Amino acid sequence: MSSWRKTKSRTVAPAVVYFGSAKNERGQRQLAVWAECTYGGRRVGPVWSHTDQAVTRVLATLTHYCDCGRRYHKARYYEGCRITNTPPRRPTP
Repeated sequence: MSSWRKTKSRTVAPAVVYFGSAKNERGQRQLAVWAECTYGGRRVGPVWSHTDQAVTRVLATLTHYCDCGRRYHKARYYEGCRITNTPPRRPTP
């Protein structure tokens, strides 16, 4: 019987994705997402919003700036509360 062990990928690095909120340029609180490389420790963000597109964007930004030597970063761990539904708008008078 052979034992299978997981090998470290040479092209993909795992990343931690943090969901939270931060103040934007106008001083208003807004949903934001950050990403941190597990191997290199590099952290980038914020990217505004909690949508799938924002997560993809922050991982692409992390891949661009990280010096861990991997070609891609993949979200393996998530921290914080992800909010995807926006509250309903009040009708204008």
